[in-house]
Amino acid sequence: MNNIEKSKKSYDEVPYKSISFPETHPLNQKIILGLLGFETPETEKARILEIGCSFGGNLIPFALNNKEADVIGIDLSEYQINEGKKIVEKMGIKNLKLYPINILEYNNEFGQFDYIICHGVFSWVPEAVQEKILKVIKESLVENGSAVISYNTYPGWKKLDILKDMMNFRENIFQKNSSENMADGKIEKRIGRGKETLGLFEKFSNIIDDDFKETIEIVKNKENHYLYHEYFESDNNPLYLQEFNEKLLNNDLIHICDTTLSKSFIADNRLELEEHISSECKDNNILREQYYDFIYNRQFRSSIITHKNNFDKVRLNGSESKEKLLKYHIRKKINSEARYDDETTLLGYIDEKYPDTVPIEEIFIKFKESIPELVMYIFSGELEIHNKEVKTVRSQKTKLKDNYRKYIKTYLKLKDDIINFSNFIGEEVLIDKSFMYIMLEFDGKKTKEEIVEIIIKELKNNNEQDKNIKEILYELVENIENIIISNLMNE
Repeated sequence: MNNIEKSKKSYDEVPYKSISFPETHPLNQKIILGLLGFETPETEKARILEIGCSFGGNLIPFALNNKEADVIGIDLSEYQINEGKKIVEKMGIKNLKLYPINILEYNNEFGQFDYIICHGVFSWVPEAVQEKILKVIKESLVENGSAVISYNTYPGWKKLDILKDMMNFRENIFQKNSSENMADGKIEKRIGRGKETLGLFEKFSNIIDDDFKETIEIVKNKENHYLYHEYFESDNNPLYLQEFNEKLLNNDLIHICDTTLSKSFIADNRLELEEHISSECKDNNILREQYYDFIYNRQFRSSIITHKNNFDKVRLNGSESKEKLLKYHIRKKINSEARYDDETTLLGYIDEKYPDTVPIEEIFIKFKESIPELVMYIFSGELEIHNKEVKTVRSQKTKLKDNYRKYIKTYLKLKDDIINFSNFIGEEVLIDKSFMYIMLEFDGKKTKEEIVEIIIKELKNNNEQDKNIKEILYELVENIENIIISNLMNE
């Protein structure tokens, strides 16, 4: 059995949870590159390809909210694709198609794409597959298109290499001392022994530095599918950013920046550090970012790439930032719990308008002195940036959109949480499943008070009512309504 066949078998037996990564989404690619002066295709009617799409969890939120887009996902795992197809069909999503395809056998049969996503694949496949991925992107990406490739990176992953090597070292001992052929199965046992290894490290934590203890704690609490694929697959080859970009250049592609801007630009006013790096790296953004990776010990990257010929269209020095910013809108991050009561301050004003966006042009007028602060918040990811106005609707009888109604109903029926539940920009909506049933009551015909009465009626049947139940439930229903309004764009 070759590595490709082994990989297919392992992902069929231990499938990854297929979640949405908003940083990889076409709209995020477009906004970031737009801030840097490079205009990519409009996203509403774009053609999207995801290489390694699993169950389609990363594509569903985008396809759901961009019905005129043409979205395609391919994956080696036939099991994951077939299950993903069932989910997509039940949700009634017509513009998302999933195909079981080995990338080595892909011949660009689906034509050209405006945006390509390859998340959680590149580091975990043989070099031949890496080269084919880059070839597909080169040949399938439209002239002004962009792609995202994520990968484990050094120097941060060197620490994790120790854990990986230790787990596989002990696994080899068990295999040598056992009559079982563990290479052909018993995956759950391998995962269990991997966790035992981490426990062994912790047992002797008095001789391990604090930073490494923290790393062990993080890894130990990861889900089984992550632990197996990250630490027991035959391929997991982290790269320095500089090495990754060399691979891109060999295919006439180039790294522009990370999907998380703070990984490409220092946004915390460390002027001395920036001046030092600039003096050595000059205008070479790859050298600059590689410096950052060493300093911040980064272990993961998600690179926005495009054709090498497009590099001259990008303004990495921020020379056009102010002008480009004016066409965007901002709001507080959806999952942020921070509150700012003073409307006279920049963040207070933005907070007051939430969940609606504020035009940056308006911010420039009202808070001229706070423009550097605003840029810092945007580049550090503390604020959401949108390419068009987000205007929410409030009424006495809130209505959940029909497409999200199908999304929620399908999600609630899933036997396993093989996908997550995400909002209109692909961010996970942090809500208990039991509260999702309450979401479905927002049909545009009931007031919040009427929904509370429905819940009370259900609770009475279970003898769980108390004297304050109405007040408590009203607050709960109101919070759920706010989640709908800010995340799902009610009708």
